[in-house]
Amino acid sequence: MRMHEGTIRLSASDLMRFKGCRHATALDLRYMEMRDISPTEDGDEAELLQRQADEHELGYLEALRTTGRSILEIPKAGLSLETSVALTADALRTGPDVVFQGALLGGPWGGYSDFLERVERPSALGGYSYEVVDTKLKRKPDPKHVLELALYSDLLADVQGVSPEAAHLQLGDGSRFTVRLAVVSSYARHARKVFQTFLEERPDTRSEPVAACALCRWKTHCKAEWDRSDSLALVAGITRTQRGRIEAAGIDTLTGLAKNQTRIARMAPEKQERLQIQAGLQMARRAGGPPGFQLRDFVPGKGFGLLPEPDEGDLFYDIEGDPYFEGGLEYLHGVWYREAGGWTFRAFWAHDREAEGRSVAELLDFFVDRIRAHPQARIYHYANYEIAALRRLTAEHRVGEAAMDQLQRERRFVDLFKVVSGALIASEKGYSIKDLEAFYMGKRDADVATAGASVVFYEKWRETGDNDLLAKIHDYNRTDCISTQLLRDWLVRDVRPADMPWPKLGDVSPDGALPNVVAEDAVLDTLRARLTPVRERLGSDVAHLLLDLNLFHKREDKPAWWAIFDRLAQESEDLLDDFDCIQGLEAIGLLIFTES
Repeated sequence: MRMHEGTIRLSASDLMRFKGCRHATALDLRYMEMRDISPTEDGDEAELLQRQADEHELGYLEALRTTGRSILEIPKAGLSLETSVALTADALRTGPDVVFQGALLGGPWGGYSDFLERVERPSALGGYSYEVVDTKLKRKPDPKHVLELALYSDLLADVQGVSPEAAHLQLGDGSRFTVRLAVVSSYARHARKVFQTFLEERPDTRSEPVAACALCRWKTHCKAEWDRSDSLALVAGITRTQRGRIEAAGIDTLTGLAKNQTRIARMAPEKQERLQIQAGLQMARRAGGPPGFQLRDFVPGKGFGLLPEPDEGDLFYDIEGDPYFEGGLEYLHGVWYREAGGWTFRAFWAHDREAEGRSVAELLDFFVDRIRAHPQARIYHYANYEIAALRRLTAEHRVGEAAMDQLQRERRFVDLFKVVSGALIASEKGYSIKDLEAFYMGKRDADVATAGASVVFYEKWRETGDNDLLAKIHDYNRTDCISTQLLRDWLVRDVRPADMPWPKLGDVSPDGALPNVVAEDAVLDTLRARLTPVRERLGSDVAHLLLDLNLFHKREDKPAWWAIFDRLAQESEDLLDDFDCIQGLEAIGLLIFTES
């Protein structure tokens, strides 16, 4: 967004920012017109994201060049948008296969498309026309990307005299997503109209926590605004809908919620009570008090009902992943555990796709051997990422599937986030494991202190080969695993009521721990052996396909069962908006059926 000859010039990025957060657009306007506020400079992760996006774009450009297609690049350096627009129009009239960095302009809208690719469909240019192709790092399309494609396609239509039929996203995993513009153009034009109306009318906005906050240049400004106003946005775990209902009751601050003594309309009493306790604990903490917590009422199967009795063989597990590696890469599995000589840490590294499969296989073999040696042991982790990643990796690499299935059947994995969120209300600003460390360990001071920083360091290692960077990631992951152990110990020692019976989680077969793994692996080995002639005659791809077909129905059943077991440990109020769940039913009487 910028001023040009007294009018605002808009880009696709401005529209996408508006769709993500209207307050960010209001702050952009204020900065452009008044300069009384300043945005936060991009951090290392934002810079990495931009660099990766640029590399993905250039990688696709090189791929096009290898096909022998004619490519014409529009220069940007030192040229105005208007000059680049004229150069683009000239280039399109010469008819190259691809125009790179083509500039487009129409009314207040303008910008640079990544690629304009020729299709043999007549237009005012001749017997051909062009379609927009944008490169995106994501592996799945985002609805906001469609708005960008539709905008550039409309601007392109003005140049070539015919509307493109389609536009395309070249995604980070190498796949292409095609949008039929006839389906989305009306919506996209309406979105642009709403945006322009907003700019004309300038309605009041306020900062709200949204998904876009993580990489927003105004995040520091908004956090300061929340602190200054004692905003309800500071209440850990509160949703936008809940804030709206609380504000409708005349309460607009964290302190006001903590001190409220009246019933809030359209909010379940237990939810109101939990939020008020949360606000009260945070109010005391913000006033300089020590970390504090309050136990929630015990519900079987929730909170401490998910925390088994500690065992000498327990494992504490954490993953580091790189979303910017092509297709994503889980490059480090770390495990912290006790041996005869004391506590030790084991790291399973993977720096390419093939090594990723090997590391998962080795990890699950390690889990199986450990649990066979310690039949009551559990694998502790924090939040769902580790389980989701292992489910995906075992299926993708066709390794350890039997072990993963049996570990889940025996409920060997213990998610401490579900234990914490169901068992207590804490005084901290959030419920990440790093927030909870205030209760049981000192503040981290290592170079790598966040998951985002670990990704930045890993990408730097990929560029430089500097093994000191890997050592810092190793230490960060090890600290995460130790933190998971210390959290479990704190819950058992200082929080869990001493007279509470230990829950029994998952049945261990009389034949010992994980009895089905060997049998299922033997079936797979038999199938692979029988497919050896197929592999020799028709290749590995056909053999893999036949193997997958044999396992199709079993694999198809897994996600349904995963969803059921995952939901069993969730809060009832969290399932309220889940379309696959029925919640809040109350018995009001008997219904007697009789035969007619």
